[in-house]
Amino acid sequence: MKKANWLPELNPFPTDVGLYSCHMSMASKAKIKLPHTLLKIGESGEGEDYTSSSNKKPKSKELEEYIRPAQIMSDSFLAADFKFGLKNGISGGMFFAGDPISNANGRKYAELFVDHLMTGNGKTWHDDGVLSAGMRLTPEVKSFTKRICADFKSLMQSKFGYFWDIKLSGRKYNNISFSFGSSPTLKGLVGGTQKTVVSVENISYQTFHRTWSANLILHIEDDFGVSESDVTNPRGASAWVAKPLLADFWVLQHQRGKKPFITVFDIPFSCSGSY
Repeated sequence: MKKANWLPELNPFPTDVGLYSCHMSMASKAKIKLPHTLLKIGESGEGEDYTSSSNKKPKSKELEEYIRPAQIMSDSFLAADFKFGLKNGISGGMFFAGDPISNANGRKYAELFVDHLMTGNGKTWHDDGVLSAGMRLTPEVKSFTKRICADFKSLMQSKFGYFWDIKLSGRKYNNISFSFGSSPTLKGLVGGTQKTVVSVENISYQTFHRTWSANLILHIEDDFGVSESDVTNPRGASAWVAKPLLADFWVLQHQRGKKPFITVFDIPFSCSGSY
């Protein structure tokens, strides 16, 4: 055989070019598809707890009687009472249940939330990262992101790594609700959330091994507001203890015109797998 014929057969360059081309193809496609929403459930800024009014009459006799003492108090007194009870409730809860958020930060953000209710005029409040970092350590968020990763990894295999073709079913997921046992701070300031969005922010591929690694964001929105049923029919022992605070809250929001607001939290997490 002539040298001109057998030398190219020993040269691995064409194979390398193929792998390089495939990797560049996946990377270039991924770049234009990012960020990509995997899941969206619920909506914030809706419902009775997101309404505001002046001199609203309670629907129930129970609430009418319960808020009677608060009605004669000034706005500043109600705000101070609300802060005092909220901060001490968080500190007391931490003593018995612990909290991934420090006592100092729990009390600080309780005060900031009430201040924003009084002066923010309904403007959306974006977390600076402190409460989001605490959320990431709770069993509720850990369980949620673990399920997301498991479903995403499975679908990445069936979709050959094309994440932009993947949508997770909203019927399989519920908005996260924080318990007193996992975080008294988050139970007091957030509780049950209203909106959840999960998106792929960045992804890298190892084409030779057919593996991928992705950075995702869990976006959570909640309404910091109170409805009549929150006061008259609180859920859980901790909520019953907080009824006097909720009465202050209800009067400020529904009889003094203070506007509820949306709180926004972004929690990064990562997943990896094969395709």
